[in-house]
Amino acid sequence: MLEPIEFARHQRRTARSYDQLLWQLLRDRQRWGKKFRRQHPLGVYTADFYCAEAKLVVEVDGSPHQTAEGKQKDAARDTWMRSEGIEVLRFGGWQVEEETQQVLQIIDDTLRQRCAT
Repeated sequence: MLEPIEFARHQRRTARSYDQLLWQLLRDRQRWGKKFRRQHPLGVYTADFYCAEAKLVVEVDGSPHQTAEGKQKDAARDTWMRSEGIEVLRFGGWQVEEETQQVLQIIDDTLRQRCAT
């Protein structure tokens, strides 16, 4: 099993099309001026996209997440992240590709809520 940093590097190199699409829309502080990191290690987990300032994780799930085992692992991971004060948004890869604007609106709304001063 790869260490968290090596796993994150591997994930960045082998990103799927929907991951690449969302990364292009989140990078360079395009959303509310907030910095997102891609494949960022958090504890023993690796977040698809993480905004430290908002303590927000955005996950893009492919088919392995739809299995019973995948759902169980996601639930455990989400519970840990919430215990750390991190909010988790989950989208299917198909949503990122077919409902891009709706996905971005949910991310924007969540950033607005979490970073309200």
